[in-house]
Amino acid sequence: MTDTQKPLWTSEEIAAYTNGAANGSFVANGISIDTRSLQPGDLFIALKGDALDGHAYVDKAFENGAGGALVSAQTAHPHIKVDDTFTALYDLAQGARERADSLTALAVTGSVGKTGTKEMLAHVLRSIAPSHATSGNLNNHWGLPVTLTRMPQHTRFGIFEMGMSHSGEITPLSRLVKPDIAIITWVAAAHIEFFNSIEAIARAKAEIFDGMSASGTAILPFDNEQFHVLVGEARTKGIATILSFGKNPQADAHILSISNDVNGQKVTASILDEKVTFTLKQFGEHHAGNALAVLLAVKALEQDIQKAAQALESFSPVKGRGNMMSLSCKSGTITVIDETYNASPIATKAAVNVLGTIPHKGRRIAVLGDMLELGNEAGALHAGLSSAIQSNPIDKVLCCGSLMKNLHDTLPDGLSDHFPDSAALADAIPSLIETDDILMVKGSHGSHMEKIIEKLSKICS
Repeated sequence: MTDTQKPLWTSEEIAAYTNGAANGSFVANGISIDTRSLQPGDLFIALKGDALDGHAYVDKAFENGAGGALVSAQTAHPHIKVDDTFTALYDLAQGARERADSLTALAVTGSVGKTGTKEMLAHVLRSIAPSHATSGNLNNHWGLPVTLTRMPQHTRFGIFEMGMSHSGEITPLSRLVKPDIAIITWVAAAHIEFFNSIEAIARAKAEIFDGMSASGTAILPFDNEQFHVLVGEARTKGIATILSFGKNPQADAHILSISNDVNGQKVTASILDEKVTFTLKQFGEHHAGNALAVLLAVKALEQDIQKAAQALESFSPVKGRGNMMSLSCKSGTITVIDETYNASPIATKAAVNVLGTIPHKGRRIAVLGDMLELGNEAGALHAGLSSAIQSNPIDKVLCCGSLMKNLHDTLPDGLSDHFPDSAALADAIPSLIETDDILMVKGSHGSHMEKIIEKLSKICS
């Protein structure tokens, strides 16, 4: 029986790994903690949160086709009963890791770029062998164990994203995954309101090493000001192999040249003294740097990096993370760069630099919403975007949100317009665009900059 034919879990396996009591025999071909996305045949895990109790949705789960349930309260449906479903989720995730005896696990974290790098790495490794990766941003204390429980037993490469807002959050995730290779994309002032320094953020990111053995490999950003802090943490935790990536020629993987055209950026790089050339659909040196981290991981896996570089050329960015779209509006054709998933100062500056360097004949418009979780420095960090704006050929800046007012106030008269929120800007934007405009839309997830994309998509096609 192949892995695709074999059930993901049997009720007997679930009961054994969770120390639960089975009521009825069933198989599960997937894992769900949300009835809205549950697929027929899934195991529904009834988690208890601060606001909701999944046990209230068990009947709905079976109406939607659940194969069984993992519960801590009695139900008439086929189920495994445990003392605590959250603990059982971790037990089942640990079981998934233990039974995957041919698995090489790769973990990715960073202040910026972790999701894009994870997606890029998964795309490349799927071209090599059966691989399993974090879906979307399921990278926290419940999302990561869910990702593990969904992993088929005979997966060759597992790619796991690890996120955090506070110190101590990555350690249990790393100990659950037990990474063989860990990538830290970058360290910056994201979530700075929860830390007293960027160095403290670096040490929190370095918790990714806590579940690794001495034979593991750490892949780190050479150009980052926290590089030596990360190296020190890796060495303290006994990591045997430390590799670096960046623009600096001293990095193990470094950029030799980059050139842009309408199709993307052509990158030539040295990966541990092996020269590779590839074209990325995404613009920006930060994306090229993340590609180098991916190729270093492939090298550490003793796979062919020339083939991996070829696979990179077919990689398309995920929604909200730099994907470009051409829209035909009444005013004519416009180009939109969707960066709406999230934002930090360094990521926003990088996105502005991309907007300024993409070959384009029309106006360049930066559409910016508030960057959140920046603490007492929020106003200054928003105002600090002014230098990136004015050092690039940006024709117009459309700001929204109370924090972005700080940027608006620092820019020359006429360069910027300000709106109270993304809804107000979305209402106004049809009258603000012209033929051949290119717009880059970015802001923190809580700023809801997707409203701008939705409005543009509605009035254009």
